[in-house]
Amino acid sequence: MNLTRVDFFLLHSQLIEDGFTLANNDEYKLRTTTTLSSYFNAVIPAFEQLKKDGLIGSWGIGGLGQQKAVIAAINNEVKPEAIQCVINPF
Repeated sequence: MNLTRVDFFLLHSQLIEDGFTLANNDEYKLRTTTTLSSYFNAVIPAFEQLKKDGLIGSWGIGGLGQQKAVIAAINNEVKPEAIQCVINPF
């Protein structure tokens, strides 16, 4: 894309609490989820550094995932600036 900056960067992953077990498919969980400890200790610091460096304008998270985990992310001191919501008109 040859860009020096993007306006918005999204963590396109489902947030889950550490130790949360999916009903049927833990292999799927490994590919599609981010634990809260990873989010707090790695994702937020990395995204905030990207902002500080001027590489991104803002960042956000997907609103899917374990409800408790998404609420914890929203209530954290460093909050996502946007949350992707899913709408199904049917």
